[in-house]
Amino acid sequence: MWRNFRAILMVFGSTTVLIAGTAVGGAGAASAGNSDKTWLPSFVPAGRTLTVHPGQSIQAAVNRAQSGDTILIEPGIYRQSVLVAKDYLRIRGSGTGLGGTILQPSPTPRGPCAKKAKSGICVLDPAGQLKVTGVMVDDLRVRNFEGDGVVGVGTIDFVVDNVTAVNNARYGVTRFDSTGGAFINNVAIGSADAGIYVGDSPEANIFIAANEVSDNGFGILMRNAQYGDIEFNDVHDNCIGIFIWWLPGVAGDSSIRRNSVRYNNKLCESSDEVPFDYSGSGIALMGAQNVVVGNNSVTNNRGRTPVSGGIVLVSGDSMGGPPSSGNTIRNNTAFGDAPADIVDRSGGENTFGTNFCFKSMPSGLCTYRG
Repeated sequence: MWRNFRAILMVFGSTTVLIAGTAVGGAGAASAGNSDKTWLPSFVPAGRTLTVHPGQSIQAAVNRAQSGDTILIEPGIYRQSVLVAKDYLRIRGSGTGLGGTILQPSPTPRGPCAKKAKSGICVLDPAGQLKVTGVMVDDLRVRNFEGDGVVGVGTIDFVVDNVTAVNNARYGVTRFDSTGGAFINNVAIGSADAGIYVGDSPEANIFIAANEVSDNGFGILMRNAQYGDIEFNDVHDNCIGIFIWWLPGVAGDSSIRRNSVRYNNKLCESSDEVPFDYSGSGIALMGAQNVVVGNNSVTNNRGRTPVSGGIVLVSGDSMGGPPSSGNTIRNNTAFGDAPADIVDRSGGENTFGTNFCFKSMPSGLCTYRG
């Protein structure tokens, strides 16, 4: 996994936010991580810290909190779900390891996050009318939920940092109908659908960086979403590593750079949502427009499905969608992939330049051949 990712500069709308002092940790990390308030926009005053002890309700602390407050959850196992419907709260655990803060389902679920979403932490307005702004969730483990580990719906500048999501039945870390924010330094393992997912967000404007995603259906999935920067992630042992998918609206205007994408060779069978088997795919674009795929290491992704190969461009016409066009594939290193390191079935016009690889379909897309 990428280490020592020390400082990330992000622009949230007109507000510049510095998240400093963070590092990428493995699934066993138990440090408390960030302790400062630099993630908050400058116009929000630093508030109180409300501490939750084992056996207490995290939701009760959230209900008491005001904008700018931090909910600090001490080490322990918390069998509960949490709904965050207030702006500028930080939900901070005490580490992602087994000695840190762990959320898992309650045997007696209460509230919409547990009963309706069946998820660990939900950042949303239950009435679906308001945008929830400036929430951060960090430094905890969330596992074994029937829905998602951490989910945001209708959020602005939502940040998930140093969360380990394990064996959640849908998504590990996800958001819908949202803009701004970042998913950074997270670990997502064993999600039935995607480890990290951004959906239904034409103005996503999201930074996805320094995450490790493995043993999921999709490693990182952006569907019907635009304006994402996907960088420095370690993506391995999924069915598809990184997938940009138009269905059912628009997809693209994003960058996929400097990622390690390897051995994404699990087999996922077709379903109502994905009407084809998928396996052995490193980075795949389907019906995507204006995506830059550059400076990635893409190795040993091997399969026999429509999206198999190292870097694969596929048209969406079989599902009533557009070709993949206007994309730029350059400065990547790809080898050991099958049926080829670069596969162009896009049906559109794309640019391929200076890629170090052994085999392409059609031939001629590898500038330097192994």
